[in-house]
Amino acid sequence: MTKQINFWPSATRFLFLGATVLLTLPAPVAAQPGSAATRPSATAPPDPRYERAKTLLAAQKYRLALVELQPLIITSPSKPTAVTNAATYLWAVAALRDSRAAEAVPVLQRLRTQQPTWGGIPEVILLQAQLAEAMGDRELVRTLLKEMPEGKFTAEQATLLQRVGLGPAGAATGSPRPVRVAALLPLGLDAVDPKRAQFGQELYAGLKLAADSLAALGTPVDLRAYDLDNDTVATKTLLGQPDVLATDLIVGPVYKNPSRLVARAAAEQGVPVVNPLSEDGTLLPNSPTLYLFRPSVQTQARTAAALAYARFEPKTAVLLVEETKDDMAFATAFRAEYERLGGTIKAEERVSSQTYRTRMTEKVNALPLDSAETGILVVASEEKNAAQQVAGRLERDNGHVPVLAPAAWLEMPELSLDQFNDHEFYFLAPAYRDVSSAAGKRFRRAWQQRYGIPPSDFARAGFELLFTFAPVIRQMGAGGLAAGLTQRGLQPGALQPIIGYPDGARDNQGVSVLHLTNRLVEVVR
Repeated sequence: MTKQINFWPSATRFLFLGATVLLTLPAPVAAQPGSAATRPSATAPPDPRYERAKTLLAAQKYRLALVELQPLIITSPSKPTAVTNAATYLWAVAALRDSRAAEAVPVLQRLRTQQPTWGGIPEVILLQAQLAEAMGDRELVRTLLKEMPEGKFTAEQATLLQRVGLGPAGAATGSPRPVRVAALLPLGLDAVDPKRAQFGQELYAGLKLAADSLAALGTPVDLRAYDLDNDTVATKTLLGQPDVLATDLIVGPVYKNPSRLVARAAAEQGVPVVNPLSEDGTLLPNSPTLYLFRPSVQTQARTAAALAYARFEPKTAVLLVEETKDDMAFATAFRAEYERLGGTIKAEERVSSQTYRTRMTEKVNALPLDSAETGILVVASEEKNAAQQVAGRLERDNGHVPVLAPAAWLEMPELSLDQFNDHEFYFLAPAYRDVSSAAGKRFRRAWQQRYGIPPSDFARAGFELLFTFAPVIRQMGAGGLAAGLTQRGLQPGALQPIIGYPDGARDNQGVSVLHLTNRLVEVVR
């Protein structure tokens, strides 16, 4: 059954300033050597600390970059060195990425006051505006951007200016009409048990809140919803309606077979489609306009392998793999990437937690976890039995081998944070959102103001999805989405610490890795 709806009642538009997509200078936070991010409009002589900080920033190790740069930044009173201005700018970029915008504000203002003739001042002004936007101060954004010298606009600057209503005529390349979005989600309007479609309702409500917030920021969105479950007949009927494909973006369906049908039809019209929940990378090769909002299993594995190889010695890994389709696909991709980088898989053990529960202890105890010979244990299993057995083995052996496991382990009440804190556990979190961050708290307030209940992760995903795609389509048009996403690369999202589709990727490459330090979650990637 499909039905176009206006599902959630309209409410007073909420200006969600703090969670906007942070647009940047050309590669400002990727901090590639020699880029405008590290030397805006000026060339600084090499300094070992400065060079190390650029490398750390490129690796998303923002806190370590801040430590390297701290002795180099401008102070009051200041005795600037040749590298002071560029180091100060880079320190503020790292602070913004580390959710410390408030600390960066006085530092950048000091730089502008003491070095008003420095060639990088236009970039400093733009960064100040981004800090103000991150803190929710729209009027300060307006004030700062009015100070931007004429002729200094890059594509990113023009987009930021237009978003806050200050862009010059013709600065943006997108169409003045609203971004048209069709949401094809299970909403349960005619279901016997509507609660089964609650996740679809929450996804759509997140999209709706994002649409209203984007409209207030200068990106109007025409959002239309269609109730579509896991039904191929209903999907074909829906695709017969001309308005469904006469759109700039389709969100959904969430189920595999309907998703394939919609992706095939949309590709013929050049309409991009985003599956908001799937991690199945096999959907992509035959669907040229299909995107996955979550990282595919293969991308997660490659990210894990790159981190394991770069971070841990010796370059040997042991794999413990659940015998499920996704976990075995993860192990295959991890092995391929780890060995490509030069590492060695010392052992791989496959288990079935449900069928052979009593054998799990024997298999885990047999794993070769000598810290002198094994660099890391990688566990591809979200099963409670596997998690308990691995944690128990480390406790019994007082083991020191690092473990990389799914972030789902952090939600298991049978395991304590102390168990993870006392050993070197890392957690792969492909859709991590810090609900305690400033942006996370603002989203929660906005959601509760409208709907009166706490938001779910589905709601956050819907909000983040539209904030990721709609501004790019607004600027580049639906046909320029791929190029626009590539140009943006990896950067912080509205709620996620890292998100993006660089180098033509069509699944989200923003995979976070978490680590517990003093029982607090730290994002290490």
